[in-house]
Amino acid sequence: MVIVEYQRNAPTGSKAMPAIKFAMSIQPEILASVDRAARRQGMNRSAFVASVLQATAAAQDEAEIRARINAFFADKALAAESAELVRQAQNATPADDWQW
Repeated sequence: MVIVEYQRNAPTGSKAMPAIKFAMSIQPEILASVDRAARRQGMNRSAFVASVLQATAAAQDEAEIRARINAFFADKALAAESAELVRQAQNATPADDWQW
């Protein structure tokens, strides 16, 4: 893959965000699929590719966060403490003078 990039600033007064343009080499069949998918979404190629890249990066960030949370809760002592807190909360009754 060859990537050529340059940064373009948004025009003064524009709501557009600055962008970095880049070029990459891909097979024609893949590009045709990207263009079809973009049209189905009512987007241009650039917006579609940007949304796919953003979603992919977010999914990877989410997977990393999920893995860290799972590792944190894999601690058996913490899991037991959490289960006990949940049990206590489920059995709790509000005081007679309690109000929202």
